[in-house]
Amino acid sequence: GVTYKYQSVQPVKASAQGRIVYAGDLASYGQVLLIDHGNDLRTVLLGRMDIKVKKHDQVEDGDVLAYTVVDGKEAQSLYFEVRKKN
Repeated sequence: GVTYKYQSVQPVKASAQGRIVYAGDLASYGQVLLIDHGNDLRTVLLGRMDIKVKKHDQVEDGDVLAYTVVDGKEAQSLYFEVRKKN
């Protein structure tokens, strides 16, 4: 996975076509988006986000899934991970 740093509100976009499997809070991770792209391939996004999609939504490459949340002037982070066969 990769951790991205940001300091302003940014759109979080789908990396490829897929279906939202999970969208919401997950323990201490904050907001989580899990997208099933088929062929045993999934992407995961973790961080402070204002999620705009819901479970079972179909998304296309480049669709806006969420917007990052800024808290003060310190850099925030968003984690992106690709999973093959979970």
